[in-house]
Amino acid sequence: MKPIMSINDLNTIEQLEQFLTGSQAVAFLVVSSQDECYRGIRRTLVKFRYAALDKRSKGVVVRFLIKITGYSRQQITRLIKQYRDTGKIERQQRTYQGFERRIALKMFVCWLRSMSGTIRPAVLPLKSCVSALTPFLNKPNTNA
Repeated sequence: MKPIMSINDLNTIEQLEQFLTGSQAVAFLVVSSQDECYRGIRRTLVKFRYAALDKRSKGVVVRFLIKITGYSRQQITRLIKQYRDTGKIERQQRTYQGFERRIALKMFVCWLRSMSGTIRPAVLPLKSCVSALTPFLNKPNTNA
C-alpha cells in the first residue's frame, strides 16, 4: 500500500475508509478562506458522485468531510442538502446592522418620551418621533 500524500489523490470510497481508520498517511490541505473550503466540499461531492452513492458510502463521504473541514455533522449535512437542491454550495452572508438600528431607535424614542418635563407623550406621539428620525437612521453607520 503506497502512502497518499495529498487529499486530491483519494479517489475511491475504500481509500476514504482507510484514511478515516488511520491506516493511510495523508498530507492535509490548508484553506485560507471559508469560500475555498466550500469549493473543496463541492469538489469532493462531485468527485465521488454523492447523489448516486449508496447509504453506507454516503456516510463515509460525510465522515471524511467532517474530518478534513472540522465542521460539525449538522453543518456538513446542511451543505450537502444545499448542494442536492441547487447543485452548488454558497456562503450566505449575515447582515450585522439590520437589527441593531431598530433597537437603537426604540431605545431612543423611549428615552425621548420618558424625559420628565421636556416632552410629554401626549404632545409627541411615537409615530412622529419615528418619522422625524427616519432620515438620520437611513444613513450608513459610521461607528463600525
